[in-house]
Amino acid sequence: MNETLSTYFAGEKNGGLVLIGMGVVSLIACIVFFPAKLELRSFAITVGAWSLLELSVGIGLFMKTDAQVGALQTRLTTDKAAMIAAETPRMETVQRNFVFIQYVWLTFIVLGAFLGWFFKESNATLAGVALGFLLNAAMFLPFEISAERRGAVYLAALKSPPAQ
Repeated sequence: MNETLSTYFAGEKNGGLVLIGMGVVSLIACIVFFPAKLELRSFAITVGAWSLLELSVGIGLFMKTDAQVGALQTRLTTDKAAMIAAETPRMETVQRNFVFIQYVWLTFIVLGAFLGWFFKESNATLAGVALGFLLNAAMFLPFEISAERRGAVYLAALKSPPAQ
């Protein structure tokens, strides 16, 4: 159990680093695409706003993970049954949320692609916003799928009967 816990949360911490990297790249893209002469200002602003989300979630994941793992490992050692009893429903909720958020990203991808295409000539502002959502949702989707896979392994270990 301890190894599965460590593997899951190492992935979360690394995922935080990936999100930080995505946020930095998005922020750079915002700066590059912002000049008005490129007619991509709405795209740049959208990407810039998403970069703040990526940076805040990434930093949050990275910063909280070690303390969370330490607390869980301590509880695993001192009161395994209580740790499992508390962690199992939490992870069931996390897994449901992963699926829900994947639908949100897929919706943003489809709508972003359609609206970006639909408004490409009539409204550059809406097209830019739509394409900004498309780009960022497409970056978040694989992140969420990977996290869901790791979470499934961890949840299965929490639900498995203890070794005798």
